[in-house]
Amino acid sequence: MFIEYLIYLFYGLAFIILGVAVFAKDKRFSKLKIAGILWLLGLFGLIHGVHEWMDLYRLFGFHEGDDIIFNPAFRLAVMSASFLVLLVYGIRLNLIVSSKLNKTSHALKYIAAGSAATLLVTSAVFYFNSDTENSAAMFVRCFLGFPSALLSGIGMIGYSRAVRHMSAEGAGSFAASGAAMIAYAFFTGLFPSETLIPALNIKIVAVRGVCAIVILHFMMKALTVFDIEYMNMLETRLQRLAQSEKLSSIGKLAAGIAHEINNPLANASLGIEIIKDRVSDDMVRAKLESVEKSIDRASKIAGELLLYAREKEAEFICFNVSELLDSVKTLISHSPAGRLVVYGNIEDAKISGIIWKLEEVLINLIMNSCEATEGDGEIRISSSFSNGFSYITVEDRGTGIPQEYLSRIFDPFFTTKDVGKGTGMGLSICYNIVKMHGGDISIENRISGGVRAVVSIPAERADG
Repeated sequence: MFIEYLIYLFYGLAFIILGVAVFAKDKRFSKLKIAGILWLLGLFGLIHGVHEWMDLYRLFGFHEGDDIIFNPAFRLAVMSASFLVLLVYGIRLNLIVSSKLNKTSHALKYIAAGSAATLLVTSAVFYFNSDTENSAAMFVRCFLGFPSALLSGIGMIGYSRAVRHMSAEGAGSFAASGAAMIAYAFFTGLFPSETLIPALNIKIVAVRGVCAIVILHFMMKALTVFDIEYMNMLETRLQRLAQSEKLSSIGKLAAGIAHEINNPLANASLGIEIIKDRVSDDMVRAKLESVEKSIDRASKIAGELLLYAREKEAEFICFNVSELLDSVKTLISHSPAGRLVVYGNIEDAKISGIIWKLEEVLINLIMNSCEATEGDGEIRISSSFSNGFSYITVEDRGTGIPQEYLSRIFDPFFTTKDVGKGTGMGLSICYNIVKMHGGDISIENRISGGVRAVVSIPAERADG
């Protein structure tokens, strides 16, 4: 009797601790999609843990005088509520996993087919166990407990791949807790609570308790991915802050240099024009034209320095992402990049900003991709909306960026292009423009080759 008491005690306690741990974990800054639905798992843990303690209260005769609160119908309602919450969690988690694979419609079919098969299995199980005195509870466990825990377990195993890049241990913990949840589905939904395990001569509830403890253990470890994500976010923000301060200092210096060299360059250019008019020797004129090109290039660099350093005030206006992309499409239509650009999924959103500056950012990224793309390569542009941000992605299948250069690509004057083909100011200007809009820009090499650039801007969902 004491052993059975301990089983129910820790069985309920494991789920209650799971619920408390999920609700206590700070997920406000997380961009993981599971963060928005994890509260359902926490709510299931709290309700289900309370239900198991109610069974404990009843089994050991502590319910005298409390028949109204702890009557069978009330306990059944509490158990049903817990499994309904878990069912919603399982369905939504599977939809998140399927959306990451871009096969949502197929996933829905699989879920529907799986649900139908589950109903057939649970109907058969319930039929063969319908003579038990707890047939109502068995009905709920078969038709709610089994599919809800099974879907949740499958969803957690599938979602483990989404956090593998962040933490291999966290991903493994998600998968292990999912496996334990699947085991819990079978032992909870397909066997009556009074079932004895022949070899051990203990009730099936003991196995359920072990499953609950295993789920708790691995979910506690899985929840550390939110801490890792938060630390990564802080590290990135600190790096961006240091980068921003460095660029601001360089910008002030650049403005002074540009102003100082613009006047001598203008005078030199004027002097070259006067000399060219008075020289008839072709060789001398060719040399003068070469000098003039060098002066023009120096003048262009000075102009980009001023553009980089200048914080020009402009009024922010509201416009849609689709308007911005349509404008960019028009601007590049007659350039070599125009024939390479294809548009993927465009999820519209409303942005407040300076449209011509954001056009400059996207055109710069597209032109960089065009220079790195050979032959009939493709530059794909897409956009998505999530957590109050519009994410505009520019991807190419070009040569990529050497890994050792990725940390320096936003530094002024840094360029991987040949001498004379780039000033190294383009991405620095893009960085400042995006930061002006309260957003962020990231550039990384794609696993399959090429570069992926993502511009994130604060946004709202577009009307309609």
